[in-house]
Amino acid sequence: MDEKVVARQIIDEIRIEASRMKQSIGVIPGLAVILVGDRKISESYEVPCGFVGIKTFIVRLAEDSSEEEVVKSVSRFNDDPSVHGILV
Repeated sequence: MDEKVVARQIIDEIRIEASRMKQSIGVIPGLAVILVGDRKISESYEVPCGFVGIKTFIVRLAEDSSEEEVVKSVSRFNDDPSVHGILV
């Protein structure tokens, strides 16, 4: 199995579904990403999401952020109708 071929197929499917969502109900899918700490690998969502037509919302919190701060960010995105998924 060629992982590049499989990745390309998945990307194409996501792009098609995001486009269908926009055309059928006029909504661009939104993904919120809450980054806690400074891990570079976690910052890898923004470009791919934009590439497939998903709007990203990113919050960067300090590594020593309290649970309450994280929960506040999650709650804020949970109440936002333009956000359809949240990653912490």
